Amino acid sequence: MSVASNISEGSSHATSAQFARYLTIALASARELDYHILLAHDLAVITPSDYSRLDARIDQVSRMLLVFRNRVAERAQNANPRRRVDQIRGPFTPHLPHPPSD
Repeated sequence: MSVASNISEGSSHATSAQFARYLTIALASARELDYHILLAHDLAVITPSDYSRLDARIDQVSRMLLVFRNRVAERAQNANPRRRVDQIRGPFTPHLPHPPSD
């Protein structure tokens, strides 16, 4: 819910740079969700197969968000060439490694 809400909220902003910021927040929300399903797996709240399925889906959505955010950031840079894309991109990676499953 948080990922979609941030994308929706960001799309209403006037500039690409502002939208890219909200896409970065959406990526952070996806990473938070990634942790939540890992915790649910570790606490045996979800099955290993459900964990694998959800983890793969979060990874897929995170990669799509990363590409989208980078394209929006490039658009922002083209609109304002003085602002560098790496100032918008941030330190996110598409997927964080998980400890091996039992």
